[in-house]
Amino acid sequence: MNGVKTIKNYKILIINTTQGSGGHRLGRIISCFDNVYWYSHPNNGIYPWKFGTTREIVEIFFTKYHYDRMLPDNSVIPLIGSRIEKYWDNQRWFDNWHKIMETKSLPDEYLTIVAHDSPQYLRNLFPTSLIVNLLEDPVTATERHLALSVNYRINYKFKDQIPAYKSKWVLLKDELLKINPSATEKDLWIYKNNSNENDYKKAILEEIQDKYNKNIKEQDYADITLCWETFNPREHEQLLGNLDLKYKELI
Repeated sequence: MNGVKTIKNYKILIINTTQGSGGHRLGRIISCFDNVYWYSHPNNGIYPWKFGTTREIVEIFFTKYHYDRMLPDNSVIPLIGSRIEKYWDNQRWFDNWHKIMETKSLPDEYLTIVAHDSPQYLRNLFPTSLIVNLLEDPVTATERHLALSVNYRINYKFKDQIPAYKSKWVLLKDELLKINPSATEKDLWIYKNNSNENDYKKAILEEIQDKYNKNIKEQDYADITLCWETFNPREHEQLLGNLDLKYKELI
């Protein structure tokens, strides 16, 4: 299967799921296939079934499965979708994404990117990518997200991925960081909505439920739709190549 085609062919494998559903864990398992690239680095683990040996990635303090999209030259595959578009006032993040990708020396294998959007949205942006749609019970995902992901920082630098101007979201973020330099996603939501933690938890459950329902409704736009309860990696060897049995260490 060809990847996204602009000046180059990009073999992109997008793992789309709601927050707290184990997208990076699935990314590690899928990276055990021959035709999928693993971002081998001391920060991520030399193999997908091994975890980072450094503490440079703050997120691994919350979940060992997290990894960054690092290439051998220490450059990074840029983010896509809602995780980066909030830094922009328009959709030019997508043009910028292609501009960055054109500078990369890329492997021949699929590159995994974890996204929290919807299959149709991603298919419209990346019509020839391989999209894996991971479904997880919204209550379970919300509980995991509240325990882990919400502790993620908001002071990311995202070199070359953001515009020179500041979007409304960035202005609000910077305002809070002046008050609380270690502010998290949860802190920002409470600050923005002048609310409290209980309201935040309710809002997150509602948001994840809505995204889950949308992922089910739009699953025909994905190449693969799966859930953890029935996921059998061996079923995808024809598409993704031989599977290293070390994947079992991640199940």
